[in-house]
Amino acid sequence: MAIVGPSGAGKTTLVSLLPRFWDVTEGRILIDGTDIRRLTLADLRGMIGVVPQEPALFGGTVRENIAYARPDAPESDIEAAAKAAHAAEFVERLPARYDTIVGERGVKLSAASGNGLPSPGRSSRIRPC
Repeated sequence: MAIVGPSGAGKTTLVSLLPRFWDVTEGRILIDGTDIRRLTLADLRGMIGVVPQEPALFGGTVRENIAYARPDAPESDIEAAAKAAHAAEFVERLPARYDTIVGERGVKLSAASGNGLPSPGRSSRIRPC
């Protein structure tokens, strides 16, 4: 699902209400017919992932960015997350593969190549088996 609309349409409000950063004061929000207030915050927020328009890359390596939410993730999980995000082929073409330094916001990568990496927010939602 994508949430789009003109400035002032309520996109930010909706994105704050869905994970219950705020609770509704009138009405209710349903997911598959269930009022979100009946779900635990952990369960509700575990179902939500946010992908910003701009990829958010931190200074460090490709590996560190992919494993941002799980710094202790084994190599197999990091590679599985890259594959699930359709970034594995891109990473394999980098000079030092997963050890390539990307720089803050991907400044060490070209604009085109920076879009090939999953942002930490994206990869943190990937839980490979």
